[in-house]
Amino acid sequence: MTRTKVVWLVVLAVTLPSGAARGEERSFTCPLDQFEGYRDTGLTGAVTIVARTDGAGTIELQGPLGEIALPATRIVVEDTTFFAEGGGTAEMRMPDRAAVDACIAEAERKDPRIMRSRRDADVLRACKEAAPLSADPVSTILYVSVIQMAPAEATAFIKRAYAGEDGDIAMRHDANAMATCTPTPP
Repeated sequence: MTRTKVVWLVVLAVTLPSGAARGEERSFTCPLDQFEGYRDTGLTGAVTIVARTDGAGTIELQGPLGEIALPATRIVVEDTTFFAEGGGTAEMRMPDRAAVDACIAEAERKDPRIMRSRRDADVLRACKEAAPLSADPVSTILYVSVIQMAPAEATAFIKRAYAGEDGDIAMRHDANAMATCTPTPP
């Protein structure tokens, strides 16, 4: 996805009104191999994102990342555009944090300035992709959004980070991923 398209999606998401049609459900299938920016080693298949506008609204992830329901912070249905976002704390498997930290330490041992350079994101991504998944789910801060502007295509964004011991996001380990998804017919 081009940088221009990403900027357009962010601008659209910020400017959409906050109203939503109640009682509507939209489902999107997002193949894991389509996610740009980050993948978990060993996971295959597709994530299904379900946005429900009933009650307060929910956004659910179903599939290899786990079965997770998050409160929706905004769901908008306007003409042919659908936008949903939500977030919160979730328990899910993540790249083993000790392995990621060890990989970063090794990179810093080889080049002490590496994590203060423009290559820091590349090092983090490589370390996360090299680390095995945690054996058990860990506390995670998770944000999910999906936007559909065309009948046959949608874009999903997933941002997640290890929750810090005091509940804060451990931002050094955040991961942003974006994928093109297919809407599932109702």
